[in-house]
Amino acid sequence: MSDEPDISVFAETVARLRAPGGCPWDRAQTHSSLARYLVEETHECVDAIASGEDDALRDELGDVLLQVVLHSRIAEERGAFGLQDVIDGVNRKMIRRHPHVFGEATADSPEEVSQLWEEAKRAERATGGAEDGAEDGPLAARLDRLSRGLPPLARAERVAAAAAVAGFDWDGAAAVIEKVREEIMEVVEALDRGTREDVEEEIGDLLFAVVSLARHADVSADRALRRALRKFEGRVRRVEALAREEGAGLLALGADALDALWERVARGGRS
Repeated sequence: MSDEPDISVFAETVARLRAPGGCPWDRAQTHSSLARYLVEETHECVDAIASGEDDALRDELGDVLLQVVLHSRIAEERGAFGLQDVIDGVNRKMIRRHPHVFGEATADSPEEVSQLWEEAKRAERATGGAEDGAEDGPLAARLDRLSRGLPPLARAERVAAAAAVAGFDWDGAAAVIEKVREEIMEVVEALDRGTREDVEEEIGDLLFAVVSLARHADVSADRALRRALRKFEGRVRRVEALAREEGAGLLALGADALDALWERVARGGRS
């Protein structure tokens, strides 16, 4: 087998699955039916990245690639485009959006590269006839272009970043912290009023403020939350292990005993 990657071999495998006499499940799929799997596989890939396990990442990248090839095959069957069109299109985009590598522009920092990227995107929209709505203004048009299919946390990060570029931002992390405190108090007030819709709205405002705080701290809110979840899950496992050593399940423990075990795990001790 050649050491050079040959995606055409994999494309032929997927084509066989879709062909008459192939796999009934694969033949039954459409873009719509596969959409959930594309999202799921992408999240599993992100989890593999967070785990730091190369074998897991390799496998999950393969699953994401399967989705790309399968969608491309379905599109080719209806005469829209094929896998080669997808590859050619993204290759042209990468060359176009990296003029500092493939052209005469210069960029000596990630920030300068990001600026060139945005300029290239604006030029693409202008060439393609895309226009910012005069009534909505450039920011509203930019927000409209953000996919609503993104997970809410990821979309919140992008919305906050786009708003900041347009001047809708705080002067530093300290100001955002004050906003977070303000939103917490509004959640407390909403809980006191007892209106579910109010509570939902205020918690949403609080979450969005925390996303903005993460951006000012130069931290990915998505990655921070994933890390917090891994930490919580790890502590739960250790608490359960301690409870089993004492001959009890979590539900059998009283609140005080459970809190004591949690504190032991949080301090990193088992004694």
